[in-house]
Amino acid sequence: MSDKKTAIDILREVAKAVSNRTGRNFLDRLVVSLGDTLDAEYVFVASLTDNNTAAQTVSLSVNGEIADNIKYDLDGTPCYNVAGNETCVYNGAVAKAYPEDLLLVQMEVEAYTGSPLFDSNGKALGLLVALKKAPFDDVQLVAAVLEVFGGRAGSELERQRSEAALIQSETRFKNYIDESPTAIFIVDEKGNYRF
Repeated sequence: MSDKKTAIDILREVAKAVSNRTGRNFLDRLVVSLGDTLDAEYVFVASLTDNNTAAQTVSLSVNGEIADNIKYDLDGTPCYNVAGNETCVYNGAVAKAYPEDLLLVQMEVEAYTGSPLFDSNGKALGLLVALKKAPFDDVQLVAAVLEVFGGRAGSELERQRSEAALIQSETRFKNYIDESPTAIFIVDEKGNYRF
């Protein structure tokens, strides 16, 4: 973090950048803003998949630009220790600590900080991760910032999952109606036809 930004400076900058955004727009702005304020080359929000054995990025910033999302197995990665657990920090030699994680080696990552994302019931949803090619200046500050914004990112992932489930349910209902060989009526308690 250049110019020795304080926690308040960083929180204010990131909060200002994302305050009026939702959905993908919020997540994209969050990872770009975190990358900028934390001087991290890579920042991502990932959703847990495949019974929490893999992660799919939903927003990935590489050098301040939104990049194509990726899916990766958690086994043998530092993210494995974060998913559903607690914030995890490696402020040096993370690629050597996880030699099976070829992405870390390929990206020449030296430092890793990851924070778990949970839904409103405490169920593991995903990860918020910052990676850097050099050690972080103040790793405790980075971890605290990820934890603060991880709460909001978790809420956004939960909202997106709820929206997707609702759309899927509506589509299924519409298909049942469209494919029904008989007439279907929905009547309210006053006897008025609603559908």
